[in-house]
Amino acid sequence: MHAGAPRREPSPSIPSGPRRVLGALLAALVSFGAASCLGVLDLDGYAAAPDAICDLLERCYGDAGFAKCHGHVSSQLAVATEEGKASFLERLSSGCLEDCKAARRCLDLPPICRVPRESCTTNEQCCGFSGGGAVCSRQSCCVTTGAPCAGDVDCCTGKCEGDPPTCGGTPCLVAGEPCVDDGECCTDVCLETGVCGEDTCLLDGAICTNDDDCCTGVCTEGKCTPSCRQNDEPCLADGDCCDTNAGCDEGLGICGAAGCLSVGSPCNPTSDDCCGDLFCRPDLGLCAAPEACAENGTNCNVDDECCTLHCNGTCQCANDGADCYEGFTCCSGACIDNKCGQCKQEGSACSKPSECCAGICRAGACCKNAGCNHGICQPGDALSPASCPESALEIQCIRAICANDPYCCCDTWDANCVGQVAAVCGLSCPAGP
Repeated sequence: MHAGAPRREPSPSIPSGPRRVLGALLAALVSFGAASCLGVLDLDGYAAAPDAICDLLERCYGDAGFAKCHGHVSSQLAVATEEGKASFLERLSSGCLEDCKAARRCLDLPPICRVPRESCTTNEQCCGFSGGGAVCSRQSCCVTTGAPCAGDVDCCTGKCEGDPPTCGGTPCLVAGEPCVDDGECCTDVCLETGVCGEDTCLLDGAICTNDDDCCTGVCTEGKCTPSCRQNDEPCLADGDCCDTNAGCDEGLGICGAAGCLSVGSPCNPTSDDCCGDLFCRPDLGLCAAPEACAENGTNCNVDDECCTLHCNGTCQCANDGADCYEGFTCCSGACIDNKCGQCKQEGSACSKPSECCAGICRAGACCKNAGCNHGICQPGDALSPASCPESALEIQCIRAICANDPYCCCDTWDANCVGQVAAVCGLSCPAGP
């Protein structure tokens, strides 16, 4: 994931049988010309290709992540053009079998990868996944927020807009493009060389040589392992925490039973979770110092004195039509186009989540307020950020998943949404019974 790392030798040994077959077949291409040996490749090389790359991926990542690899590669090669097949076999022999990352990256090559709205079961089946530009959502490949698109149907969010057109209208930079910081890149990885990196980190259980190989940043005894969190850091379960004795305080959502929330941390006004003399400002839902702001009804001279950031002789909330920056300033709780107003109901046109009562704007329309009747690790009804308590760590994860895949917060929080807890939020759900 980081620049400057020396090129390493392959971690697992490459299966010699498939590689010998491919080498012989590609030698035949050079000796006899591509056209004269396509028939031989149809019978032997194409049959060996799925074994060569998928067997290596299984050795690298285990069965779970690439369980359908053989069927996927075989079916894609079966319908590819002769030129496409020959091109893929050449890449397979020249670099795809070099190491774990190279093998995974080569799944993102035509004719193996699938274009937007073709069926899929894993992200690695979709063209553009290694650059952060595509995922498999609702069993269909789609383009992620910020990545280039051709039309609304391509986008996971259902909206392709802007010039140049991108999903969501705000472009991100694909792998290889110049960048300054991580947030500019579709993969959220800006390398020290000043270009966006690929999404080629290794998953838990994969063979590794150092911490930088792994998505979690932890390589233990040659295998990628889940990272742990220190006391007072966010968690969902005891297994997330480095201090296994203290575990995860489910009430606070942080590691360590004696933990407390620092200044600026989301909190519940009805609890006493803030550290020391800090209190939970009910208007913001954040821990603050007692002298930080004046409550409603207190005499004031300027807006900044008030917890609501609105002063009219006394601190008070702002009526509809008043200037605002955030919803907590407004009596209605909704700040739309920098003016206080009523939040928009299901089906109303919207341009950003804060305009909607449910806190979700999908394809230019507000979703319904689906509620918050289960946790992020359980499938069930859709989850609405507007209904879940701000003090919970889960609210941050829900917002991130909703931005990536609004289906989870507008329709149903299904197994695909649960799977994004790790992929999008970097959290680990407790193991099932």
